[in-house]
Amino acid sequence: MTSKALINKIDWQVGSRLLAIFFALALLVGSPSTLTTVSAIAAEENGAIETVEAAAKTDAKPVAELSEEDAIASAQKLPKLVGKPGAGHPLPRPLEDIIASKYLSIFVYDNFPPYSYFNDKKQLVGVDVEIGIKMAEALGVTPRFFIRDGDESVDDDLRNNVWKGHYVGGGVADVMMHVPVDNELRKRNTLVVIFGRYYTERMSLILDPKVVGNAETLAPFLSSKIGVELDTLSDFYLSSPSTLGGRIRSQVVRYRDFSSAMDGLKKQEVAGLMGPRGQVEAAAAATNRKFTVSSPPFPGMTIPRWDIGMAISHQNRALGYKLGDIILALRESGELKKIFNKFGLSYYKDFLD
Repeated sequence: MTSKALINKIDWQVGSRLLAIFFALALLVGSPSTLTTVSAIAAEENGAIETVEAAAKTDAKPVAELSEEDAIASAQKLPKLVGKPGAGHPLPRPLEDIIASKYLSIFVYDNFPPYSYFNDKKQLVGVDVEIGIKMAEALGVTPRFFIRDGDESVDDDLRNNVWKGHYVGGGVADVMMHVPVDNELRKRNTLVVIFGRYYTERMSLILDPKVVGNAETLAPFLSSKIGVELDTLSDFYLSSPSTLGGRIRSQVVRYRDFSSAMDGLKKQEVAGLMGPRGQVEAAAAATNRKFTVSSPPFPGMTIPRWDIGMAISHQNRALGYKLGDIILALRESGELKKIFNKFGLSYYKDFLD
C-alpha cells in the first residue's frame, strides 16, 4: 500500500520524453556540447528537490520559509534542482554523525497537505513537519527538511530518499516520513527499515448534504457525480467494474490533485469526493461550507486502511530505535493527537503500541 505515491499524479512522462530527446540528439548530432546541454535540461526537469532548515522551538508556528524565487518556482510547479548545501548526504549517516552534526535531515513530500506543504506565507507546515521537529528536539539537534515530490511508487521514493539517492543527485535523508507500514513493501525493500507507525490512514468520503442529504455511503453516487484525484486508489477503486457492479464508473470525475477536486465540490461540479481521511478532513476544515465526512465500508476494497510510519537505511538501526521510542512517547503523552488536531484532523490508530 502506498501513501503519497498512491494519491499522487504520475509525472514521470516528462522525464521519459526528455530521455527520448536525449538519445535522438545523441544519434543525430553526437556533439559532446549538445549532449551536455540536453543532459542539463533532463537533470533540471527531474531534480525536484528543495531543502529548508526549520526552527527548533516547540512553539514555533512558522517552521521554515522558501526564498521568493523558490516559492514562485514551487507555485508554478517548476522543477527544482538539488537544494542548498547540507540537504542530503551521499550515504546514510550513523546516529553518532547525526548527533555530531547537530541536525537531523528529514524527508517530507512536497505539496502534500495537510502533512507537508508551504502555506500562503511560504512557511513549511504540516503534520509530518511538526512530528519531524519533535523528533529532532528529542535528539537534541536541529531539523532540516529534505523535500521532493513523490516518484512513480513508494519503492522509488525509498530508493531516492533513503538508501541510494536520485540519479540527478541530492543525496539521501536520515529519515523519511509518511511511509506505509506494509509487509509486502518491506519484502521488496530490504535496504531500508520501515518502522515507527504513528497513525492509521483510511479511505473516506466528503459529501455535500445539499445534494445527497444525510447519506454517508457511496449509494448516492449511482446517480450523482463523485470526484477523485487522478491515478489514485480512489480513482482505481471507483473505476473498477467490480465496484458496485461497475454502475458508478460513469459518475467519476477526475481532477489533477485533491485541491482541484475540492474546488470542484465547492462549485457543485460533483456531490462528493473520495480520498484518504487526512486530506478529506483537512479540506473540510479549511472551508466555511458544511460538508459531511464519513469512513463507510467500501465493498471489495482489500485494504481500506493502512498504518503510516517512517523509513531509515538498514545500516542505521540505532537511529530507528531512538526515533521509534520518541514516536511512542509522543503517542502516550497525547502530543501526536494535538498535532493532528491542530491541522483539523482527528487522530486515529488501528494498531497496538
